Amino acid sequence: MRILFVEDDFAQSEFFREEIAKLSGVDAVFAADRDSAFTELNANIFDMIVLDLKIPATIGSAEDRLHGESVHAHILLKAQGTPTIICSGFGDAGVVADFAERRGHGDPWGKGTNQALTIHRDKTKLAECLALIGKANEEVKILESIDISTRGKELELKRYHITLLRLYARLNGGENVSVSSLGGGLSSARTLRVEIHDAKGSIVSRAVAKLDTVETVRKERSRYQKFITPNLDLGAFAHEISFVECGAGEMGGLFYGLAGKYAESGFDLLRRDPRAAGAMVRSLREFEKAWEESGSQEVHSVRDIRRGLISDEAMVRIAGEIVFDWQALENISVKLWMCPQHRDLHLFNVLIRDGVVPLFIDYGEVGRAPGCLDPITLELSLLFHPGCKVDGAVWPTLERAAIWPDVAQYGEGCSCIDFVRECRNWAFARPTDRGVFAVVYAYAMRQLKYPDTNHKLALVIAEAARSKIIGV
Repeated sequence: MRILFVEDDFAQSEFFREEIAKLSGVDAVFAADRDSAFTELNANIFDMIVLDLKIPATIGSAEDRLHGESVHAHILLKAQGTPTIICSGFGDAGVVADFAERRGHGDPWGKGTNQALTIHRDKTKLAECLALIGKANEEVKILESIDISTRGKELELKRYHITLLRLYARLNGGENVSVSSLGGGLSSARTLRVEIHDAKGSIVSRAVAKLDTVETVRKERSRYQKFITPNLDLGAFAHEISFVECGAGEMGGLFYGLAGKYAESGFDLLRRDPRAAGAMVRSLREFEKAWEESGSQEVHSVRDIRRGLISDEAMVRIAGEIVFDWQALENISVKLWMCPQHRDLHLFNVLIRDGVVPLFIDYGEVGRAPGCLDPITLELSLLFHPGCKVDGAVWPTLERAAIWPDVAQYGEGCSCIDFVRECRNWAFARPTDRGVFAVVYAYAMRQLKYPDTNHKLALVIAEAARSKIIGV
Protein backbone atom coordinates (compact mmCIF):
# COMPACT_ATOMS: atom_id res chain seq x y z
CA MET A 1 0.00 0.00 0.00
CA ARG A 2 1.21 3.51 -0.77
CA ILE A 3 0.21 6.17 1.76
CA LEU A 4 0.82 9.92 1.86
CA PHE A 5 1.32 11.69 5.21
CA VAL A 6 0.94 15.48 5.14
CA GLU A 7 2.38 16.50 8.49
CA ASP A 8 4.82 19.24 9.52
CA ASP A 9 5.34 18.11 13.13
CA PHE A 10 8.67 16.24 13.18
CA ALA A 11 7.86 14.17 16.27
CA GLN A 12 4.53 13.03 14.88
CA SER A 13 6.07 12.20 11.49
CA GLU A 14 8.73 10.08 13.23
CA PHE A 15 6.02 8.29 15.20
CA PHE A 16 4.20 7.38 12.00
CA ARG A 17 7.47 6.31 10.33
CA GLU A 18 8.25 3.91 13.16
CA GLU A 19 4.75 2.45 13.33
CA ILE A 20 4.30 2.12 9.57
CA ALA A 21 7.63 0.28 9.38
CA LYS A 22 5.98 -2.50 11.40
CA LEU A 23 3.38 -3.06 8.67
CA SER A 24 4.38 -5.24 5.73
CA GLY A 25 4.05 -3.88 2.24
CA VAL A 26 3.44 -0.22 3.14
CA ASP A 27 5.28 2.51 1.25
CA ALA A 28 4.96 5.78 3.20
CA VAL A 29 5.63 9.18 1.64
CA PHE A 30 5.88 12.30 3.82
CA ALA A 31 5.14 15.92 2.86
CA ALA A 32 5.76 18.63 5.44
CA ASP A 33 3.98 21.55 3.74
CA ARG A 34 1.19 22.42 1.34
CA ASP A 35 3.32 22.76 -1.81
CA SER A 36 5.12 19.46 -1.23
CA ALA A 37 1.73 17.79 -0.80
CA PHE A 38 0.58 19.29 -4.11
CA THR A 39 3.70 17.92 -5.81
CA GLU A 40 3.14 14.41 -4.47
CA LEU A 41 -0.56 14.38 -5.37
CA ASN A 42 0.19 15.57 -8.90
CA ALA A 43 2.89 12.94 -9.46
CA ASN A 44 1.62 9.83 -7.67
CA ILE A 45 -1.44 7.75 -6.87
CA PHE A 46 -1.93 6.81 -3.23
CA ASP A 47 -4.13 4.21 -1.55
CA MET A 48 -4.67 6.42 1.51
CA ILE A 49 -3.88 9.96 2.68
CA VAL A 50 -3.35 11.19 6.24
CA LEU A 51 -3.63 14.98 6.44
CA ASP A 52 -2.94 17.50 9.18
CA LEU A 53 -4.86 20.70 8.50
CA LYS A 54 -2.58 23.16 10.30
CA ILE A 55 0.51 23.15 8.06
CA PRO A 56 2.75 25.77 6.38
CA ALA A 57 2.53 26.66 2.71
CA THR A 58 6.27 26.05 2.36
CA ILE A 59 8.95 24.84 4.73
CA GLY A 60 9.72 27.56 7.27
CA SER A 61 6.59 29.65 6.69
CA ALA A 62 3.73 30.11 9.18
CA GLU A 63 1.27 27.31 9.85
CA ASP A 64 -2.35 27.92 8.90
CA ARG A 65 -5.38 25.67 8.67
CA LEU A 66 -6.20 27.20 5.28
CA HIS A 67 -3.15 25.43 3.80
CA GLY A 68 -4.44 22.04 4.94
CA GLU A 69 -7.85 22.89 3.55
CA SER A 70 -6.17 23.71 0.23
CA VAL A 71 -4.55 20.28 0.23
CA HIS A 72 -7.93 18.66 0.84
CA ALA A 73 -9.39 20.65 -2.08
CA HIS A 74 -6.51 19.36 -4.22
CA ILE A 75 -7.32 15.81 -3.13
CA LEU A 76 -10.81 16.33 -4.56
CA LEU A 77 -9.20 17.17 -7.91
CA LYS A 78 -6.38 14.64 -8.10
CA ALA A 79 -7.50 11.82 -5.79
CA GLN A 80 -11.29 11.99 -5.63
CA GLY A 81 -11.72 8.38 -4.57
CA THR A 82 -8.79 8.07 -2.16
CA PRO A 83 -9.71 7.54 1.52
CA THR A 84 -8.45 10.46 3.58
CA ILE A 85 -7.97 10.68 7.34
CA ILE A 86 -7.71 14.22 8.64
CA CYS A 87 -5.56 13.77 11.71
CA SER A 88 -5.70 17.08 13.51
CA GLY A 89 -6.93 18.85 16.62
CA PHE A 90 -10.36 18.33 18.16
CA GLY A 91 -11.39 21.84 17.13
CA ASP A 92 -11.19 20.84 13.46
CA ALA A 93 -13.95 18.23 13.73
CA GLY A 94 -16.66 20.63 12.49
CA VAL A 95 -14.65 21.62 9.44
CA VAL A 96 -13.98 17.98 8.61
CA ALA A 97 -17.66 17.10 8.98
CA ASP A 98 -18.39 19.69 6.28
CA PHE A 99 -15.63 18.21 4.09
CA ALA A 100 -17.03 14.71 4.56
CA GLU A 101 -20.57 15.75 3.70
CA ARG A 102 -19.47 17.48 0.50
CA ARG A 103 -17.16 14.66 -0.55
CA GLY A 104 -19.59 11.85 0.11
CA HIS A 105 -19.03 8.10 0.10
CA GLY A 106 -17.35 5.60 -2.19
CA ASP A 107 -16.02 2.07 -2.51
CA PRO A 108 -12.21 2.34 -2.67
CA TRP A 109 -11.55 -1.38 -2.08
CA GLY A 110 -14.03 -3.00 -4.48
CA LYS A 111 -16.01 -4.59 -1.64
CA GLY A 112 -19.40 -3.52 -2.94
CA THR A 113 -20.00 -1.31 0.12
CA ASN A 114 -19.52 2.43 0.50
CA GLN A 115 -17.62 4.30 3.19
CA ALA A 116 -17.01 7.96 4.00
CA LEU A 117 -14.05 9.10 1.93
CA THR A 118 -13.00 11.81 4.41
CA ILE A 119 -13.02 11.14 8.14
CA HIS A 120 -11.50 12.82 11.22
CA ARG A 121 -9.33 11.37 13.98
CA ASP A 122 -8.03 13.59 16.77
CA LYS A 123 -4.26 13.80 17.19
CA THR A 124 -4.62 12.53 20.73
CA LYS A 125 -5.97 9.22 19.36
CA LEU A 126 -3.22 8.15 17.00
CA ALA A 127 -3.85 4.49 17.79
CA GLU A 128 -7.24 4.79 16.05
CA CYS A 129 -5.57 6.33 13.01
CA LEU A 130 -3.03 3.50 12.87
CA ALA A 131 -5.81 0.93 13.17
CA LEU A 132 -7.55 2.42 10.13
CA ILE A 133 -4.28 2.35 8.20
CA GLY A 134 -3.80 -1.31 9.13
CA LYS A 135 -7.30 -2.21 7.91
CA ALA A 136 -6.70 -0.35 4.65
CA ASN A 137 -3.43 -2.23 4.18
CA GLU A 138 -5.27 -5.54 4.49
CA GLU A 139 -7.79 -4.46 1.85
CA VAL A 140 -4.99 -3.44 -0.51
CA LYS A 141 -3.30 -6.82 0.02
CA ILE A 142 -6.51 -8.56 -1.05
CA LEU A 143 -6.60 -6.45 -4.22
CA GLU A 144 -2.93 -7.08 -4.94
CA SER A 145 -3.50 -10.83 -4.67
CA ILE A 146 -5.68 -10.68 -7.79
CA ASP A 147 -3.50 -11.77 -10.71
CA ILE A 148 -3.42 -9.82 -13.97
CA SER A 149 -2.59 -11.89 -17.06
CA THR A 150 -1.75 -10.35 -20.45
CA ARG A 151 -0.91 -13.76 -21.96
CA GLY A 152 2.67 -12.78 -22.45
CA LYS A 153 1.99 -9.51 -24.28
CA GLU A 154 3.38 -6.15 -23.21
CA LEU A 155 0.36 -3.86 -22.83
CA GLU A 156 2.15 -1.05 -20.98
CA LEU A 157 -0.43 -1.03 -18.20
CA LYS A 158 0.10 1.66 -15.58
CA ARG A 159 -0.38 1.07 -11.87
CA TYR A 160 -3.79 2.78 -11.97
CA HIS A 161 -4.93 0.57 -14.88
CA ILE A 162 -4.06 -2.53 -12.87
CA THR A 163 -5.77 -1.16 -9.76
CA LEU A 164 -8.99 -0.45 -11.67
CA LEU A 165 -8.99 -3.95 -13.18
CA ARG A 166 -8.49 -5.49 -9.75
CA LEU A 167 -11.28 -3.40 -8.24
CA TYR A 168 -13.67 -4.57 -10.96
CA ALA A 169 -12.54 -8.18 -10.49
CA ARG A 170 -13.12 -8.07 -6.74
CA LEU A 171 -16.58 -6.58 -7.24
CA ASN A 172 -17.39 -9.64 -9.35
CA GLY A 173 -15.85 -12.27 -7.09
CA GLY A 174 -12.84 -12.70 -9.35
CA GLU A 175 -9.33 -13.82 -8.45
CA ASN A 176 -7.73 -13.63 -11.88
CA VAL A 177 -8.01 -11.15 -14.75
CA SER A 178 -7.13 -11.87 -18.37
CA VAL A 179 -6.73 -8.66 -20.35
CA SER A 180 -5.95 -7.74 -23.95
CA SER A 181 -5.82 -4.46 -25.84
CA LEU A 182 -8.63 -3.21 -28.07
CA GLY A 183 -6.59 -0.67 -29.97
CA GLY A 184 -5.78 1.55 -27.02
CA GLY A 185 -6.54 5.22 -26.51
CA LEU A 186 -4.59 8.44 -26.33
CA SER A 187 -2.51 9.50 -23.30
CA SER A 188 -3.96 7.91 -20.16
CA ALA A 189 -7.02 6.42 -21.88
CA ARG A 190 -7.17 2.68 -22.52
CA THR A 191 -9.82 0.42 -24.01
CA LEU A 192 -9.33 -3.20 -22.96
CA ARG A 193 -11.00 -6.57 -23.33
CA VAL A 194 -11.35 -8.19 -19.90
CA GLU A 195 -12.23 -11.69 -18.64
CA ILE A 196 -12.68 -12.24 -14.91
CA HIS A 197 -12.10 -15.74 -13.51
CA ASP A 198 -13.11 -16.98 -10.06
CA ALA A 199 -11.05 -19.24 -7.77
CA LYS A 200 -12.09 -22.32 -9.77
CA GLY A 201 -11.06 -20.74 -13.08
CA SER A 202 -14.62 -20.21 -14.30
CA ILE A 203 -15.38 -17.03 -16.25
CA VAL A 204 -17.64 -14.80 -14.18
CA SER A 205 -17.53 -11.71 -16.39
CA ARG A 206 -16.58 -10.69 -19.92
CA ALA A 207 -16.33 -6.97 -20.39
CA VAL A 208 -14.91 -4.03 -22.29
CA ALA A 209 -13.08 -1.67 -19.94
CA LYS A 210 -12.73 2.04 -20.72
CA LEU A 211 -10.12 3.49 -18.36
CA ASP A 212 -9.43 7.22 -18.15
CA THR A 213 -9.78 10.09 -15.70
CA VAL A 214 -12.90 9.98 -13.55
CA GLU A 215 -14.08 13.22 -15.17
CA THR A 216 -13.67 11.84 -18.69
CA VAL A 217 -15.27 8.50 -17.84
CA ARG A 218 -18.17 10.29 -16.19
CA LYS A 219 -18.74 12.29 -19.40
CA GLU A 220 -18.71 9.10 -21.45
CA ARG A 221 -21.26 7.58 -19.12
CA SER A 222 -23.48 10.63 -19.61
CA ARG A 223 -23.22 10.33 -23.41
CA TYR A 224 -23.98 6.63 -23.18
CA GLN A 225 -27.11 7.28 -21.14
CA LYS A 226 -28.24 10.12 -23.44
CA PHE A 227 -27.56 8.70 -26.90
CA ILE A 228 -27.00 4.95 -26.67
CA THR A 229 -29.47 3.21 -24.37
CA PRO A 230 -32.57 5.29 -25.23
CA ASN A 231 -32.09 5.11 -29.00
CA LEU A 232 -30.22 2.02 -30.21
CA ASP A 233 -31.61 -1.51 -30.21
CA LEU A 234 -30.23 -4.10 -27.82
CA GLY A 235 -27.42 -5.95 -29.53
CA ALA A 236 -25.99 -2.85 -31.11
CA PHE A 237 -24.01 -1.88 -28.02
CA ALA A 238 -22.49 -3.35 -24.88
CA HIS A 239 -24.48 -2.77 -21.68
CA GLU A 240 -22.96 -0.88 -18.77
CA ILE A 241 -22.35 -3.10 -15.75
CA SER A 242 -20.00 -1.13 -13.50
CA PHE A 243 -18.63 2.36 -12.94
CA VAL A 244 -15.47 2.36 -10.80
CA GLU A 245 -14.63 5.86 -9.61
CA CYS A 246 -12.73 5.21 -6.34
CA GLY A 247 -9.42 3.61 -5.49
CA ALA A 248 -7.15 4.81 -8.29
CA GLY A 249 -6.56 8.49 -7.65
CA GLU A 250 -8.13 10.64 -10.36
CA MET A 251 -8.57 7.62 -12.66
CA GLY A 252 -11.80 5.70 -13.19
CA GLY A 253 -13.25 2.91 -15.26
CA LEU A 254 -16.44 2.09 -17.12
CA PHE A 255 -17.05 -1.61 -17.65
CA TYR A 256 -19.43 -2.79 -20.35
CA GLY A 257 -20.71 -6.35 -20.40
CA LEU A 258 -20.38 -8.61 -23.43
CA ALA A 259 -23.18 -11.12 -23.99
CA GLY A 260 -21.01 -13.79 -25.59
CA LYS A 261 -17.43 -14.04 -26.74
CA TYR A 262 -16.52 -11.19 -29.07
CA ALA A 263 -13.22 -12.65 -30.22
CA GLU A 264 -12.41 -10.28 -33.09
CA SER A 265 -12.31 -6.60 -33.94
CA GLY A 266 -13.77 -5.17 -37.13
CA PHE A 267 -10.22 -5.02 -38.49
CA ASP A 268 -9.67 -8.73 -37.74
CA LEU A 269 -12.81 -9.55 -39.71
CA LEU A 270 -11.79 -7.32 -42.60
CA ARG A 271 -8.41 -8.99 -42.83
CA ARG A 272 -9.87 -12.50 -42.51
CA ASP A 273 -12.91 -12.15 -44.77
CA PRO A 274 -13.16 -8.89 -46.78
CA ARG A 275 -16.58 -9.81 -48.20
CA ALA A 276 -18.01 -10.41 -44.72
CA ALA A 277 -16.71 -6.95 -43.76
CA GLY A 278 -19.15 -5.47 -46.26
CA ALA A 279 -22.01 -7.19 -44.44
CA MET A 280 -20.61 -5.83 -41.17
CA VAL A 281 -20.95 -2.28 -42.51
CA ARG A 282 -24.56 -2.93 -43.49
CA SER A 283 -25.29 -4.17 -39.97
CA LEU A 284 -23.69 -1.11 -38.41
CA ARG A 285 -25.74 1.11 -40.68
CA GLU A 286 -28.90 -0.70 -39.57
CA PHE A 287 -27.87 -0.20 -35.93
CA GLU A 288 -27.74 3.55 -36.50
CA LYS A 289 -31.06 3.76 -38.32
CA ALA A 290 -32.85 5.27 -35.31
CA TRP A 291 -30.17 7.95 -35.05
CA GLU A 292 -30.44 8.75 -38.74
CA GLU A 293 -34.23 8.98 -38.67
CA SER A 294 -34.09 11.45 -35.76
CA GLY A 295 -31.95 13.88 -37.77
CA SER A 296 -32.61 16.89 -39.95
CA GLN A 297 -31.03 18.71 -42.88
CA GLU A 298 -29.06 21.79 -41.90
CA VAL A 299 -26.76 24.32 -43.54
CA HIS A 300 -23.24 24.70 -42.14
CA SER A 301 -20.03 26.27 -43.32
CA VAL A 302 -17.14 23.97 -44.15
CA ARG A 303 -15.31 25.74 -41.32
CA ASP A 304 -17.93 24.71 -38.76
CA ILE A 305 -17.78 21.12 -40.00
CA ARG A 306 -14.01 21.11 -39.76
CA ARG A 307 -14.12 22.58 -36.24
CA GLY A 308 -16.04 19.50 -35.18
CA LEU A 309 -12.92 17.43 -35.90
CA ILE A 310 -9.96 19.77 -35.52
CA SER A 311 -9.75 23.12 -33.73
CA ASP A 312 -8.75 26.48 -35.19
CA GLU A 313 -5.61 26.44 -33.05
CA ALA A 314 -4.55 23.08 -34.47
CA MET A 315 -5.29 24.28 -38.02
CA VAL A 316 -2.91 27.19 -37.54
CA ARG A 317 -0.17 24.75 -36.54
CA ILE A 318 -0.61 22.57 -39.64
CA ALA A 319 -1.43 25.36 -42.13
CA GLY A 320 2.08 25.33 -43.58
CA GLU A 321 1.49 21.85 -45.01
CA ILE A 322 -1.68 22.80 -46.91
CA VAL A 323 -1.02 23.86 -50.51
CA PHE A 324 -4.53 25.10 -51.41
CA ASP A 325 -6.52 28.07 -50.08
CA TRP A 326 -8.23 26.28 -47.19
CA GLN A 327 -9.58 29.49 -45.67
CA ALA A 328 -11.53 30.34 -48.83
CA LEU A 329 -12.81 26.78 -48.97
CA GLU A 330 -14.04 26.98 -45.39
CA ASN A 331 -16.16 30.07 -46.16
CA ILE A 332 -18.41 27.90 -48.36
CA SER A 333 -21.68 26.65 -46.86
CA VAL A 334 -23.14 23.21 -47.62
CA LYS A 335 -26.26 21.25 -46.77
CA LEU A 336 -25.91 18.04 -44.80
CA TRP A 337 -27.86 15.66 -42.59
CA MET A 338 -27.24 16.12 -38.86
CA CYS A 339 -27.99 13.41 -36.31
CA PRO A 340 -26.34 11.49 -33.44
CA GLN A 341 -23.16 9.67 -34.44
CA HIS A 342 -20.57 7.49 -32.72
CA ARG A 343 -17.95 10.04 -33.89
CA ASP A 344 -15.00 7.63 -33.50
CA LEU A 345 -16.17 4.60 -35.45
CA HIS A 346 -12.84 3.12 -36.51
CA LEU A 347 -12.35 -0.60 -37.10
CA PHE A 348 -11.09 -1.27 -33.57
CA ASN A 349 -14.24 0.20 -32.03
CA VAL A 350 -16.26 -2.62 -33.57
CA LEU A 351 -16.20 -6.08 -31.99
CA ILE A 352 -17.30 -9.25 -33.78
CA ARG A 353 -19.08 -12.27 -32.26
CA ASP A 354 -19.53 -15.67 -33.93
CA GLY A 355 -17.50 -14.50 -36.90
CA VAL A 356 -20.11 -12.07 -38.23
CA VAL A 357 -22.15 -10.27 -35.52
CA PRO A 358 -20.86 -6.71 -34.84
CA LEU A 359 -21.09 -4.48 -31.77
CA PHE A 360 -20.19 -0.83 -31.10
CA ILE A 361 -17.81 -0.06 -28.24
CA ASP A 362 -16.20 3.12 -26.81
CA TYR A 363 -18.86 5.80 -26.40
CA GLY A 364 -16.73 8.73 -25.26
CA GLU A 365 -17.30 10.86 -28.37
CA VAL A 366 -20.95 10.06 -29.11
CA GLY A 367 -22.96 13.14 -30.01
CA ARG A 368 -24.70 15.11 -32.75
CA ALA A 369 -22.64 15.38 -35.94
CA PRO A 370 -22.95 15.10 -39.73
CA GLY A 371 -24.78 11.85 -40.47
CA CYS A 372 -22.07 10.70 -42.85
CA LEU A 373 -19.26 10.99 -40.31
CA ASP A 374 -19.39 7.41 -39.03
CA PRO A 375 -19.12 5.68 -42.43
CA ILE A 376 -16.38 8.10 -43.52
CA THR A 377 -14.45 7.49 -40.30
CA LEU A 378 -14.94 3.74 -40.72
CA GLU A 379 -13.68 3.73 -44.31
CA LEU A 380 -10.77 6.11 -43.80
CA SER A 381 -9.61 4.44 -40.57
CA LEU A 382 -8.38 1.79 -43.01
CA LEU A 383 -5.84 4.36 -44.24
CA PHE A 384 -5.05 6.41 -41.15
CA HIS A 385 -5.53 4.36 -37.98
CA PRO A 386 -2.05 3.11 -37.01
CA GLY A 387 -3.31 -0.45 -36.46
CA CYS A 388 -5.24 -0.78 -39.71
CA LYS A 389 -2.92 -1.89 -42.48
CA VAL A 390 -4.35 -4.28 -45.06
CA ASP A 391 -2.69 -3.54 -48.39
CA GLY A 392 0.20 -1.52 -46.97
CA ALA A 393 2.10 0.62 -49.47
CA VAL A 394 0.45 -1.19 -52.41
CA TRP A 395 -2.89 0.60 -52.04
CA PRO A 396 -3.87 3.30 -52.20
CA THR A 397 -1.12 5.05 -54.06
CA LEU A 398 -1.22 8.84 -54.08
CA GLU A 399 -2.57 8.62 -57.63
CA ARG A 400 -5.45 6.44 -56.43
CA ALA A 401 -6.12 8.72 -53.47
CA ALA A 402 -6.42 11.67 -55.85
CA ILE A 403 -9.51 10.02 -57.38
CA TRP A 404 -11.09 9.14 -54.03
CA PRO A 405 -14.56 10.39 -55.12
CA ASP A 406 -14.67 7.77 -57.92
CA VAL A 407 -14.96 4.60 -55.86
CA ALA A 408 -14.66 2.29 -58.89
CA GLN A 409 -11.29 3.68 -59.97
CA TYR A 410 -10.10 4.44 -56.47
CA GLY A 411 -10.81 0.86 -55.39
CA GLU A 412 -8.72 -0.83 -58.08
CA GLY A 413 -6.08 -2.91 -56.36
CA CYS A 414 -7.91 -2.85 -53.00
CA SER A 415 -8.44 -6.26 -51.40
CA CYS A 416 -11.42 -4.99 -49.38
CA ILE A 417 -13.40 -3.13 -52.03
CA ASP A 418 -16.73 -4.52 -50.73
CA PHE A 419 -16.05 -2.84 -47.38
CA VAL A 420 -15.18 0.45 -49.11
CA ARG A 421 -18.29 0.36 -51.30
CA GLU A 422 -20.62 -0.28 -48.36
CA CYS A 423 -19.06 2.59 -46.39
CA ARG A 424 -19.49 4.83 -49.42
CA ASN A 425 -23.13 3.77 -49.95
CA TRP A 426 -23.85 4.60 -46.33
CA ALA A 427 -22.07 7.97 -46.44
CA PHE A 428 -23.93 9.18 -49.51
CA ALA A 429 -27.36 7.86 -48.47
CA ARG A 430 -28.60 11.30 -47.40
CA PRO A 431 -28.21 14.60 -49.28
CA THR A 432 -26.04 16.34 -50.13
CA ASP A 433 -22.84 15.17 -51.86
CA ARG A 434 -21.06 18.45 -51.09
CA GLY A 435 -21.83 17.98 -47.42
CA VAL A 436 -20.21 14.54 -47.52
CA PHE A 437 -17.10 15.92 -49.21
CA ALA A 438 -16.92 18.66 -46.58
CA VAL A 439 -16.74 15.95 -43.91
CA VAL A 440 -14.08 14.08 -45.89
CA TYR A 441 -12.02 17.29 -46.05
CA ALA A 442 -12.43 17.83 -42.30
CA TYR A 443 -11.44 14.24 -41.50
CA ALA A 444 -8.35 14.52 -43.71
CA MET A 445 -7.34 17.77 -42.00
CA ARG A 446 -7.65 16.05 -38.63
CA GLN A 447 -5.04 13.49 -39.67
CA LEU A 448 -2.44 16.23 -40.00
CA LYS A 449 -2.50 16.66 -36.21
CA TYR A 450 -0.86 13.30 -35.73
CA PRO A 451 2.84 12.78 -36.43
CA ASP A 452 2.47 9.09 -37.32
CA THR A 453 -0.20 9.42 -40.04
CA ASN A 454 0.52 9.67 -43.77
CA HIS A 455 0.27 13.44 -44.28
CA LYS A 456 0.80 13.27 -48.04
CA LEU A 457 -2.11 10.84 -48.38
CA ALA A 458 -4.35 13.01 -46.19
CA LEU A 459 -3.55 16.13 -48.23
CA VAL A 460 -4.29 14.38 -51.52
CA ILE A 461 -7.68 13.17 -50.23
CA ALA A 462 -8.43 16.64 -48.86
CA GLU A 463 -7.67 18.16 -52.27
CA ALA A 464 -9.95 15.63 -53.98
CA ALA A 465 -12.75 16.56 -51.60
CA ARG A 466 -12.10 20.28 -52.06
CA SER A 467 -12.45 19.95 -55.83
CA LYS A 468 -15.88 18.42 -55.42
CA ILE A 469 -16.99 21.11 -52.95
CA ILE A 470 -16.04 24.01 -55.21
CA GLY A 471 -17.25 22.17 -58.33
CA VAL A 472 -13.96 21.97 -60.23
